[in-house]
Amino acid sequence: MNTYEKIFNEAKHRDPKVREISYDQFMKIKKSGESFKLLDVLPKDNFEKGHIENAISMPLGEINRERTSKMLSKTDNIITYCGGFKCPMSTEAAKKLMELGYTKVLDYKGGIEEWEKRGNKLAVFHR
Repeated sequence: MNTYEKIFNEAKHRDPKVREISYDQFMKIKKSGESFKLLDVLPKDNFEKGHIENAISMPLGEINRERTSKMLSKTDNIITYCGGFKCPMSTEAAKKLMELGYTKVLDYKGGIEEWEKRGNKLAVFHR
């Protein structure tokens, strides 16, 4: 069993449909070198101010069948995140993705807030 699958199976269900992961679990996946799609679900202007490196900007309001089918495969390992522990958008995004048929979705609740508190820098969007 690979790292993503192991953490997916261990992840807590804070919401009946959504599996939440901690910073440490997120870092284990990130350091494993395994393939996953990291989705920043904040509005585009927030993404342009800073995001976790290698994230894809997919604002919550733009998650729909047409957009996701162009950017994601149903077999992708997906991690959503937003502003911080109290930000509900990553959980809502994970629910929407699962409703669209994506089955391996995790929600990193610490988001940008915890990422920076742990000493990591945000990536800057370049045009």
